[in-house]
Amino acid sequence: MRATQTFVDTVVLNYALNAAWQLPVLFCAAWAATRMLRREGQAMEQRIWGAALFVAAIAPAASAAWPSLAELATFLTSLQRHPAAAKNGAVTIHTGPAWTHGSLSFTGPLAHAVSAGLLFVTACFALRLLWSMVQTRRLAREAKALVLSADAAARWKQLCISLRVRPPQIATSATLSGPVVLGVMRPMLLLPPELLSELSADEFTAAMAHELAHVRRRDFALHLVMQIAALPLRWHPLLWLLLARIEQSREAACDAIAADALQGSQAYARSLLKLAAWIGERNPTPNPHALGLFESGPLERRIMLLTERTSTLSRRSSLLLRVGAATLLTASCAAAMALHLGVGAAAAPHQASGPDAPISVKGGVMAGQILTKVAPIYPPDAKVAKIQGSVVLDAVIAKDGTIRDLKVISGPDELQHSAMDAVKQWVYKPYLLNGNPTEVETKITINYSLAK
Repeated sequence: MRATQTFVDTVVLNYALNAAWQLPVLFCAAWAATRMLRREGQAMEQRIWGAALFVAAIAPAASAAWPSLAELATFLTSLQRHPAAAKNGAVTIHTGPAWTHGSLSFTGPLAHAVSAGLLFVTACFALRLLWSMVQTRRLAREAKALVLSADAAARWKQLCISLRVRPPQIATSATLSGPVVLGVMRPMLLLPPELLSELSADEFTAAMAHELAHVRRRDFALHLVMQIAALPLRWHPLLWLLLARIEQSREAACDAIAADALQGSQAYARSLLKLAAWIGERNPTPNPHALGLFESGPLERRIMLLTERTSTLSRRSSLLLRVGAATLLTASCAAAMALHLGVGAAAAPHQASGPDAPISVKGGVMAGQILTKVAPIYPPDAKVAKIQGSVVLDAVIAKDGTIRDLKVISGPDELQHSAMDAVKQWVYKPYLLNGNPTEVETKITINYSLAK
């Protein structure tokens, strides 16, 4: 039970620790990319912000799962700085199985409390999302089918043709203050019962054009996927700003599609303002489980985007900007996955047997405790014989930080003495448990490699 708890704590804390710094890096890269491609339209901006969200959700786990990226970077750096060493044989040291660029250590109760809190926040938002989907199904089930008049049906049909959208089902719901779209496989457009009678033909057409743009882009399904991807990051303050940027660019992209379909951004903007005033008089209530006309983002920015005039770029300039933005995003993603900070699983150390037995501590934790490290020397005879491989050692570190006992677990015989002679000289800071120096048992891996 304790081993399972420690494992869960380690996984959760490693994910949170890496997400804490990776999300700001990816957010800044996405912001820079959207500034570079601001003339490409709001749909491009939403794709960039959406990609940043998915990478931010995956990168903390991927950086731990793919440590070879970090090792490859270290190896290439060593080749640049010490080409002769690579030619004559290189020795790299890894204190245990944890391939991390940094390590933090928590006491057992603190680690458990933090990980439990993060899991609780994630579970709360997961339940909230599940409840919103239940409410969505209930809203669709209780809606009443709407029969359009001949004139409204003609406008509706023409609008669907203009937007190249298969006409979704239309229904009314008295609980709504404005039009919304919901449904993944079978989109449904829900309207307040008074919308047809109280709005002019132009205002009705503008509202329907915007909602049909959501249907055309399959925004409801994409919104649901993004909400699921954001669940493990809900504790991060910057996530709220990232989601707001996604929602704002999504609504602006639908505005652009609707304005093009109605052949006039100025007229559409005027209709949008009248719709906002009409909905505002009805004391609108938010609908987090559906995509509404005014559910996301300030209206002023959307009107400004509709009415401002932007000069078009040449094909060459557009291509160069896209390549630059893609390079920036790719470099940021690679950095986020290659660099990994770790939380040692030995935060709740395992007592071997007996009160005086050394505790088992992960090598990634003990790496930060080293005061003196002597580098192993590649044995000349082993180089001539082209012998290479890894020597895994089991070390017992005394209370004063010196190596008390050292055993070979595995590795070529010709390389074992070199590894043992070097590691015996290492000195660590005393490992403290409850404020008292404690003997520690850990694993150390020495890699010997020859250039091919």
